[in-house]
Amino acid sequence: NILMIGTTDNVGGAARVGWNLKKKLEEKNHSAKFLVAYKNSTDKMVRELGRGLTSPLDKLTGINFTNYKRHLTALLLANDIDFGAGKEILYHPFYKEADIVHLHNLHGNFFKLEILKTICKQKKVVWTLHDMWPITAHCVYCYDCDDWKSGKHHKFNWGKYGNMLWDNSKYLWNTKRDIYNDCDIHLVPSSDWLNGYVMKSILKGKPSTVILNAIDTDIFQPVEKNIIRKKLKLPENKKIISFIAQGGKNDPRKGSNYLFDVARHYKEDESTLFLCVGGGSQSYQKDNIIFYPFVRDPRGLAQYYQASDIFLFTSLADNCPHTPLEALSCGLPVVSFDVGGVKEEIVHKENGYIAEYKNLGDLIDGIEHVFSLDSAKISEMSNRNRKRVENNFSLSVMTEAYMKVYKNL
Repeated sequence: NILMIGTTDNVGGAARVGWNLKKKLEEKNHSAKFLVAYKNSTDKMVRELGRGLTSPLDKLTGINFTNYKRHLTALLLANDIDFGAGKEILYHPFYKEADIVHLHNLHGNFFKLEILKTICKQKKVVWTLHDMWPITAHCVYCYDCDDWKSGKHHKFNWGKYGNMLWDNSKYLWNTKRDIYNDCDIHLVPSSDWLNGYVMKSILKGKPSTVILNAIDTDIFQPVEKNIIRKKLKLPENKKIISFIAQGGKNDPRKGSNYLFDVARHYKEDESTLFLCVGGGSQSYQKDNIIFYPFVRDPRGLAQYYQASDIFLFTSLADNCPHTPLEALSCGLPVVSFDVGGVKEEIVHKENGYIAEYKNLGDLIDGIEHVFSLDSAKISEMSNRNRKRVENNFSLSVMTEAYMKVYKNL
């Protein structure tokens, strides 16, 4: 009996790891359930935490003001660890039935971190680390700042998670450290890159196993390009470069400004077209970029990879990102910045091109490198990319690794 706890069940990269693992465990006749802050699926084995209409105002209006109040309190008090579900988890039947509690993302003002000490005393606990939040004061990624090791990191930016009205990092970091010191927990960093940070952090010394993220290779697979282009009403005679991110052009962490810079470079080249998938609520074209809304259905999302010639990954901070894996699984060359654990996914000039971080010129050189390859070499790269994902990043590989951790516990 595995209980997973996370922010959401099946939307976003971190959530999909847990969601796909849940499905694979169920195929193996194990019980896998979810407690989340925000439920998006209709699965009966997924329940929401702290989302009931509890106050008289909630019940009168049908709006969850209690939830808004929690987020506002966290913002005003510069504290994202002391508010959220605590005893509600301990009393939940899913928790009582669980042999192992498998934690995913705990940030989002839904989980009271102090309760982790009780959970670790009562259950075997696995924590998959999807980003840097567990080892920093409150930042999901620290970019080029090294002060996170002492809990001093604080940058206020409305566009990023972890915004605080004032600097409460010292309290948050010290509290996290004290809680972790009292917890018996098995860590699963989802890349060697992240594991390197964990080994220098307030979580160092905890037992850990690196397990790379995985994607569904049955959904993300190569198909005949022209068939998909006809279906999406895309030109068959153009070179198409795709950019896919949940926030689209609106998420600065995903580096969409580099997409626009690259697109401007090719503005006079009528043979090249760009797709930006993931932002806004409707499709439209501006210059040589077609913008598409966020695609929730993985099969629908796969079509944009399948219709493309290159996948452009310009994220400025990431761990073991899913989109390059999805692209590789569809046979696409990936042109990416050297960021996070990307080098664990892509081998330079074997699966695409890894450009120097934030170097626009090198990013364009990477695109030109792929465009310079003849059809035979592109075909070889496509086959190589697909096999790399099947051998290293498939759901079966990831599930077996987690099963081994569970059994050892």
